[in-house]
Amino acid sequence: MWVSYTSTKLFDLIIKPLPKTLKTLELCSGIYGETEHPLREMDVELEKLRGDNAIETIGVDILVHDSLVSDCAVFSTTAGDWGRLDQVLTDPGWPSLVEVTLTIRVVRHYRKKGVFEETVIQMGAVEFSRLRMSKAIRFNFVYIDESDA
Repeated sequence: MWVSYTSTKLFDLIIKPLPKTLKTLELCSGIYGETEHPLREMDVELEKLRGDNAIETIGVDILVHDSLVSDCAVFSTTAGDWGRLDQVLTDPGWPSLVEVTLTIRVVRHYRKKGVFEETVIQMGAVEFSRLRMSKAIRFNFVYIDESDA
């Protein structure tokens, strides 16, 4: 099942009744304004699915337009939001989970490669230590530059 994650109502209406049969969950989100965090409390909603579920793979795909992000704060390793997702997905309650993929897609219009990319890649390495060390779950962190520049 593929879900564009823009509202917590999607979880309650569509996904929550399916945890015993749902095996693949793809969540797509993005940054559409400077004050938004791309996870939008996704960790809270995923926590609701923990327990009696059959989810084997979870994919989180986040699209970032660099023109909408004035700094790298949402990808900071000190914010803690990303680490919370790492914790939720490695806590007990995912009996079938074997793979998690986090994809960050960046479309650069105004910035050259540099600090932004370095910050995102560092966040991926630092904030997901539990998933990276897990022997039961394969973790893939993918950074994709979709820019023409």
